[in-house]
Amino acid sequence: MTTVDLNALVARVQTSPQQRRNANYIVSEFALAGYSPAIALAALANAWEESRWQNDAWGDNGASGGLFQLNTAAGAGRGMTKAQIESPVLNTRRIIKEVQDYGRHLLWQSTTSVPVAELAGTFARDIERPADPALAASRRKQKMHELFPTVASLPANTLRWPITARAAAVASMPLTSVQTIIQAPTSGAAWWGFAVSTTAVIASGVILLAAIRRIRG
Repeated sequence: MTTVDLNALVARVQTSPQQRRNANYIVSEFALAGYSPAIALAALANAWEESRWQNDAWGDNGASGGLFQLNTAAGAGRGMTKAQIESPVLNTRRIIKEVQDYGRHLLWQSTTSVPVAELAGTFARDIERPADPALAASRRKQKMHELFPTVASLPANTLRWPITARAAAVASMPLTSVQTIIQAPTSGAAWWGFAVSTTAVIASGVILLAAIRRIRG
């Protein structure tokens, strides 16, 4: 197993401080949702292709916006306000909902030895669902190699979060959000994807302790 610090990898990419913060939001939200580092990397590569990690980016003649270019006319951004679309946290959480709904193959891949870059292509095809899926998948896989060359070729199922990654993310959240995580059911695709490794069990214990201390404190 290889422990990967995604925020450290993000820091190696030449970006503005705001772009880096937005990428860190993506990392944090995917970790909190229970997804593996490989899936979070796939999300980062796709968000770069969609918006260059710029939360106020708009395309499709103003119809798609935010980190993952959520389409407000007939796509994942429908019903969201401009402020919600441009919120890096809410934009990421909405794309996570898409992963929960359409990411079964992506989740399966994350438990196999396929290269991490392959997941970026699957994310594009199944989650972003562009007009030309094959071309988008090819570009995302290439982008993974450009952004994160040290991990792009590693087997997806060998990557694990640093033991403190999710606990630190929970500790930085508002109290109401922490309570929601504790009370929420742990079944479902997202938690299944996270629980496939022994590391997930350990990390869950760390998160629970951090959350309990935060609530009692």
